[in-house]
Amino acid sequence: MQTNFSYYEILGVSQTATLDEIKAAYRAAMLKYHPDVNTAPNAQRLTEIINEAYGVLSDPATRRSYDTSTAAGAARPEPAGEAESLWDFFTCDGCGKVDVHSRCATFFKVFSIIFYSQAKPVGGVLCPECRSRVATSSAIFSAFLGPWALWGIVFTLRSLFASLRGGELPRQQNAQLLRHQGIAFLQRGFINEARTALVASLRFERNPQVVDLLNEDVFRVSTVLPGPSWSKGQTLAAFLFAVPPS
Repeated sequence: MQTNFSYYEILGVSQTATLDEIKAAYRAAMLKYHPDVNTAPNAQRLTEIINEAYGVLSDPATRRSYDTSTAAGAARPEPAGEAESLWDFFTCDGCGKVDVHSRCATFFKVFSIIFYSQAKPVGGVLCPECRSRVATSSAIFSAFLGPWALWGIVFTLRSLFASLRGGELPRQQNAQLLRHQGIAFLQRGFINEARTALVASLRFERNPQVVDLLNEDVFRVSTVLPGPSWSKGQTLAAFLFAVPPS
């Protein structure tokens, strides 16, 4: 059962991506996954894989050779010993636990005074409980300290709406996160959790390899685990959005 993703999928670009698009995707991936800014236990390994993908796709000759080999059905070459290793989980940045319903989520804390307004993004990879907690703190902070300037009102509405939705959920980052988590669960035999993560990844980005993987026999009797219910943080944000403090 092939679970490797192509270099294009690792960087989150299409196979027809230009060199500039590949460079931009590489920079964005390094800003997110480099161990200097990401405390996940597998950040170092992910950085190595990202560098490997960029090294191949950024050189026209090696990219042509790679495209030819993958078109012929060859698997992505692996460093020695990698085939036997397990993929590490991404843990929640808030509490450190592994949760199949964790998402990359961004919230905003808004502060305004007269002509100055600031919307500070907060978040990361968060489980449902931590998303609720961050939604609550962001909504309260922004509702009381945000709407005191013209742009502050706009920023505050965005903050409350983000908290109401359970955070802004970037599509590419969440698709990559959930594909990775799904493979990590699958390797350990947690089939329902693996299916849950992989199915959720398709809501963010349609990936033919994930579709093919979900059709494997191992998933024949698996089920998708129920998602989290409406959180307290979302409820509070809805109240503040409808009835802002005077």
